[in-house]
Amino acid sequence: MRCSYARLVATLLLLGTPSAARAEGVTATLEPSEINVGDAATLSLAFDGGEPSQIALPPLPDFSVQQGIESHNVQIVNGRMASTITHSYTLFARRAGVFTIGAVQATINGHRYASAPQSLRVLHANAKQRGRDSEGFITAEVSNTSPYVGEQVVYTFRFFRRVTMSNASLSLPDFDGFVTEPLGEQREYSSVRGGQQYRVTELTRALFAQEAGKRELGPATLNAEVQVMGTGRRGARADDGFLDPFAFFGGGRREPRRLASEPIPMTIRALPGVRPPDFSGLVGSFELHAEVSRTSLHVGESTTLTVTLAGLGNLRALGTITLPEVPAFKAYDDKPELTIAPQGDTLGGRKVLKRALVALSPGPQELPSVRVVIFDPKEGAYRTLRTAPIAIQVDAAANGEETALVLTASPRGEPTAGGKTEVKVLAEDIRPNVMRLDSLRPRATTPLVARGLTASLALPPLAYLALALALRQSARRRADTRGQKSRAALRRAERALRDARRAQAQGDEHRALGLAWRALRGYLGDKLAVSGAALTAAEARALLVAAAVSPALVEHVYALLTRFENAQYGRAHAAPSDSLEPSVAVRHLLTALEHELAAGGRR
Repeated sequence: MRCSYARLVATLLLLGTPSAARAEGVTATLEPSEINVGDAATLSLAFDGGEPSQIALPPLPDFSVQQGIESHNVQIVNGRMASTITHSYTLFARRAGVFTIGAVQATINGHRYASAPQSLRVLHANAKQRGRDSEGFITAEVSNTSPYVGEQVVYTFRFFRRVTMSNASLSLPDFDGFVTEPLGEQREYSSVRGGQQYRVTELTRALFAQEAGKRELGPATLNAEVQVMGTGRRGARADDGFLDPFAFFGGGRREPRRLASEPIPMTIRALPGVRPPDFSGLVGSFELHAEVSRTSLHVGESTTLTVTLAGLGNLRALGTITLPEVPAFKAYDDKPELTIAPQGDTLGGRKVLKRALVALSPGPQELPSVRVVIFDPKEGAYRTLRTAPIAIQVDAAANGEETALVLTASPRGEPTAGGKTEVKVLAEDIRPNVMRLDSLRPRATTPLVARGLTASLALPPLAYLALALALRQSARRRADTRGQKSRAALRRAERALRDARRAQAQGDEHRALGLAWRALRGYLGDKLAVSGAALTAAEARALLVAAAVSPALVEHVYALLTRFENAQYGRAHAAPSDSLEPSVAVRHLLTALEHELAAGGRR
């Protein structure tokens, strides 16, 4: 009995031992205890008694640390439930040596605990590890290690692998001091290196250094897991030489891998020589072209100047391209178009500027060349890109409209878009009729005539009066030329609107819009004694304000003319009215204008 009793006590003590081991605390284990440089060991932390509120790892300057998974384990011992929470960390060794992993501090239920230190031996790479490296590796390179500031450099990252790797995460360098642009999607292909066939993932970036000096691109790193078979061998390979992924289902474990590329030292060179004052900021290879949509037109008609800058480099660094002014044309600038896209293995693009030019005066005209100064890194020098001058022939207005052209100007004669304005008439082509008086011829003196000599003495004053009356009549007719055009303005506009409605019915919306626009400008020109062919929205507003038209109607006219201009010159594709056809919208405005301008004339 004593023996049986003693055995029972011993058994109870042994059964009670696990319960004592489950008291609050933290336990650290490190596996394996010996690895090679570049390999990884797993640090597992088991927390008993509850979830830790704080975890503090010791300093690990010789390792790269990657947090792993968290697991929960619950056991019932002697009727009591005990829970264990496990956190894992993967430590990638950076150099060889014997290292002590210090204590891990943790707080559980308000109490502070510490684990026992662990020891890890890291060996230099050996043949076994070099064979393991053949499973997969990464490389990083740049197309030029000594570029100029702003010059394009292509950074290429490649991931080579012969086995299946899962849970891969990539970290590229920070590229501090560079502007970066992606160069398309990543590529997948096969490649042979050292007699071995690899599957390769490649991605590229365009880099543009911002300052001169020494730079170093840090290493790219990739963390992944490789399946290791339980027998110690890697998975069986398929016929193509790559690892057969179905072999993994036979069992085994996953082994972490950390791959790193070599850092890349670079020297960034400053642009040489004296920077030209009109330097555009572009560094690269570019071409400049200019063209017009029409080289022959009439006064009042338009042509579109298109300037295109295209090539390889960072077009986002481009400053403003100044288009030269041409006094013989009125200009309407469109919004520039910038397109950035990869061209092969480098970054390129184009910038397009458009300007609508309305001819103001007849005769041969020339658009000056456009200049852009760039730096060409291949030549190591600044280059000035120039377009060829463009000749344009402008003929007189096709509809015989008067050539009186206007500019809105400030009281000091400076062009202005608002405030007090005045209208300057630059030219006029309608002349007064020339009046002639036949000279008085003396007749033979007869008694009858002699009696009329006395009366003839009164002829000079009468002739003077007749001449004065004729000149006054001519002046009235000349002044009435504008009056006649003003009175006929509505009829002329309605004829143009009828043509616009016919074009709209035929489905030619562009022509309908142009005719409606011409009708409105022609009406305003006839009413305000200016040329409607070159009348802009801003000039029309200034003239209507001077004619005492109501502000609301002035703004309606300005808005419609602006939308006509935008649609005609490509700055908008919407119709000039949200709910009405162009001809109907113009007809409503003409009715209101006719009423107010007639009332203003009576005042």
